[in-house]
Amino acid sequence: MRDENGVPFEMVTVMRDVTRRKAMETELANARVAADAAASAKSDFLANMSHELRTPLTGVIGFSNLLSELPGLPSEAQMFVDRISTGSQALLSVINDILEFSKLDAGHLKLELQPFALSEFVRSTAELVSIQARAKGLALEVVCTPEAPEWVQGDAARLRQILLNLLNNAVKFTAEGQVTLRLAYGASGAAGQMRIEVEDTGPGIAPEMQARLFQRFSQVDGSISRNFGGTGLGLSICKGLVELMGGTIGLVSLQGVGSVFWFEAPAPVAQAPNGPIELAPVVEGRQARILVVDDVAVNRELVRILLTPFGHVVDEAPGGAEAVEACLRSVYDLIFMDVHTPGVDGLAATRSIRAGCLPNASTPIIALTALAGEDRLAACFDAGMDDYTPKPFSLVELLTKVAEWTAAREGNDPTQVLSTAVE
Repeated sequence: MRDENGVPFEMVTVMRDVTRRKAMETELANARVAADAAASAKSDFLANMSHELRTPLTGVIGFSNLLSELPGLPSEAQMFVDRISTGSQALLSVINDILEFSKLDAGHLKLELQPFALSEFVRSTAELVSIQARAKGLALEVVCTPEAPEWVQGDAARLRQILLNLLNNAVKFTAEGQVTLRLAYGASGAAGQMRIEVEDTGPGIAPEMQARLFQRFSQVDGSISRNFGGTGLGLSICKGLVELMGGTIGLVSLQGVGSVFWFEAPAPVAQAPNGPIELAPVVEGRQARILVVDDVAVNRELVRILLTPFGHVVDEAPGGAEAVEACLRSVYDLIFMDVHTPGVDGLAATRSIRAGCLPNASTPIIALTALAGEDRLAACFDAGMDDYTPKPFSLVELLTKVAEWTAAREGNDPTQVLSTAVE
């Protein structure tokens, strides 16, 4: 304190014990570090599980498909092969659901907005479940409002995922009657808003059970899980995707009458794109010499069996170190590189090839990966890879990548090469 002349004559000291506050701050900081570590561990665990599950599934799905196409199979053997194929596809669907949910939960999922034909999108999606509907004797009706614009902007792949989930559920849980798919546009009064409804004549859902449907790992009751199967993640994923789009999702249901599942999402009017939206699957293109790197011999053999009938020469390497040695000896048109290999992994091998293997320093390298997540793919591109093909892969996917990248390396127009659909 100072007097009127500014001379200090007294001092006031205030002491406050902040020990407790500092302890809480330290505790919160430690909790955040622990939470971040747990999230990172969860991400690593899911990535590793994705690799460990998808890698053997690649062989199961690939070879069961090849076996089913062999002529002269006894009818009983054909039935067994079909069941193996169906079971492996069901397992892949469960894996995809869990990984999709984890990406949504972590906020790592991003939308890809592009123009698409709205009415055609709805009708073609309904066509995907028409066989299942006919097999159960169900009528499948599609009603599109004439007010809907021809082209809108949105993530067609994610919208199809949502709609397919609703349609598959409707067909699965409806024993008789019909499933009706309706498309409305601007129905809620919002410009650029679409509304899609899927109505069924199934058993309906009790009001007290309806709130559970959009919760993670939840089904109406235990008997549903036993009778129909499933992870209970489908509608939860739909809800997350719709909300990511800025929309809403819900249902109206009466027991003994049926259910109507609906969702609304922004779909602003768009101009038709110039030229084709996507290229057709292809097989044409010059014969190529290809190196396949994978630590699982079954997967290497599968790629070789799929590609050699089309005139491609396929060499194999069980790991990154062997891949680098092969690239020092021979010139390749394309390299399919597994990311997870023992010893020298695919990322390190790619860096070595780019830096020191002059015969193949500019050879296109495509990741054959079972890893999930944008950060994992970013690591592939950072290492010098040019593209990726997820496991399990199909014949069409492999041939398309070969045609695309061999054409690109020669400076050809890929649209001229990517022209012939696989029969």
